Amino acid sequence: MDDLLFVEYSEFNARYNHRDVTARKKMKDLGDSDANKVTRVFSTLFEG
Repeated sequence: MDDLLFVEYSEFNARYNHRDVTARKKMKDLGDSDANKVTRVFSTLFEG
């Protein structure tokens, strides 16, 4: 197990939480964005 590296919990935890919060915010922003609004879907092709 020479590949293992000891990291202080406080450093790991702070970085993990920062990445987690950032990723969740980016996913929420993407979900709420105009780019996520579906307007042309298969079922709309048969309206008429």
